[in-house]
Amino acid sequence: MGTKYKIVLLSSAVVLSLLILGGLNLSEDEAVIHIAFVGPLSGESAVVGQSMAQALQLYFNTINEQGGINQKKVVLDVFDDQNDVNQAIKAAQEIVEQDRAVAVIGHNCSACSIKAGKEVYKKQGIPAVSPVSTQIEVTQDNDWYFRTVFNDNLQARFLANYAKHFLQQQRVSLIYTDEVYGAYLASVFEKTSQALKIDIKYKWLLSSDNNLEPQMAQIVSELQTKADAGLIFMATYAPEGVKLVKLIRDAGIKNLLMAPDSYASKRFSEGFWNYKKEKLSPGYYTNGLYVSTPFILDTANRRAHYFNARYQEQSQEERLPWQAFSAVDAATVLIEALKQAEIQGERETLVADRQKIRDILFNYFNTPERAVEGNSGLIFFDEHGDAFKSVLMGVYKNNHLISAFNQLQIRPRRYEESDILDSALEEGRILLSDDQSLYKTDVVYTGIQLNSISDFNPKTVTYRVD
Repeated sequence: MGTKYKIVLLSSAVVLSLLILGGLNLSEDEAVIHIAFVGPLSGESAVVGQSMAQALQLYFNTINEQGGINQKKVVLDVFDDQNDVNQAIKAAQEIVEQDRAVAVIGHNCSACSIKAGKEVYKKQGIPAVSPVSTQIEVTQDNDWYFRTVFNDNLQARFLANYAKHFLQQQRVSLIYTDEVYGAYLASVFEKTSQALKIDIKYKWLLSSDNNLEPQMAQIVSELQTKADAGLIFMATYAPEGVKLVKLIRDAGIKNLLMAPDSYASKRFSEGFWNYKKEKLSPGYYTNGLYVSTPFILDTANRRAHYFNARYQEQSQEERLPWQAFSAVDAATVLIEALKQAEIQGERETLVADRQKIRDILFNYFNTPERAVEGNSGLIFFDEHGDAFKSVLMGVYKNNHLISAFNQLQIRPRRYEESDILDSALEEGRILLSDDQSLYKTDVVYTGIQLNSISDFNPKTVTYRVD
């Protein structure tokens, strides 16, 4: 069966040991409410999965320190799916067999979420919230699955609008894989670009049936001869992205590059660390690359910065990946649902408790007025179980992803006052896309240079600053 763990937040090294050894157990007699997390605790994406698990444990520790839910502690049961569909099914089945988790946070990989969601969680009536899975099928035809991140349909449309209205691109070319993630993003990006009167110059498909590296080399060779290629949109996962970006930059191709959220990851940015040019000049390969992402700490709210500071105090990591913040958002909305439903956490009420949580997520947290505040802003769900989230645009600088100067924030038209909407349209402050209005906002970076600090008084905690 899937491997199960319980963890507590200590240092990264200690937590990893606990994950391997099975963690610390609470007394079975103690009144608790169980929530399961399923993610990649081993394998190529282990760093992300472990960070998510540690962040969740820190959050639940805080909840328990404040008295828990109805005087019951919240226990995190952690399962490893290795981002593998077969392991995801095994982990989901083990959650069913244990018969104690009121809800599930996970999975990371969309394919895992889709498979486990429809074959296990939906059939067994277990509410699940994915912090990471963006493929549209995750929540389609499954009213037991939710997500705290945008979906790929919104992401691709956003990227095309950004290329047109902020990057002023009239021509684009596409490089994409035949896997569901890349193929779907490329398809929606292309359709949206055409509707925006952007000229699609060239398209290159990377076939997963063959060795990708020769295909990439051939694409880059052809790209060198295409002076009119325009912006290059790369719809691939992070490992392919590292290879592709390196080939493009080593070939001296200067075209503007754009990519989806898979490039907003440690797996992508750290993929260049061993290359000589990157060591000599951090950001050699990634500088200027535009990437969509659900979360960037530099423009996040106070809640996110407070949580990040707390995490840094108790772990060796400098900064959490965005997936960890999204995981805590999933936990936050579940905790609020537990409170609303007055969950008892008893085995005999488990079926009813799960149904209550699912109903509250769908029928209560479904408007801005009843939204839950999370690290990434307000969390509420539409009729499909998708969180209504803006897509953020990041740009790489020195191999670090920072917020781009221009952003597009979304809000459904039904929440707009018509006179305000009309005025904003006339002034060019918003764009319209399907049933949504996209607000143009600007990011301004400011700072203070400290020349000297003097006359420090420890009693009054005052000082003079130049």
